[in-house]
Amino acid sequence: MTFIVFAATTGPVAFGGAWALIPDPDAADPVVHIEETVEHEWAQSATSGAFTDLITAMGLALVVQSVLDTASIPHQVFLVLGMGDFAVRYAVLRRRAA
Repeated sequence: MTFIVFAATTGPVAFGGAWALIPDPDAADPVVHIEETVEHEWAQSATSGAFTDLITAMGLALVVQSVLDTASIPHQVFLVLGMGDFAVRYAVLRRRAA
């Protein structure tokens, strides 16, 4: 009975993992050089811009915290800011290219 329960619970996971890892012979050839795609260029540009904005925001927050002697800003704020900035920049670049 234990074997049946174990097989029933791990079988779908093993099947899904094998399906994801074993390539389909009928599938088209993937891009050999990922750095040559336009999506990679958009992501690189959005990442560098978001990083610059994030460093600037962290510096300004540090100055405000030092001058006003306030509590520190949680790191999650900067995480959400960086992710949101990247998403907006990527969407704008994709929209301009279309």
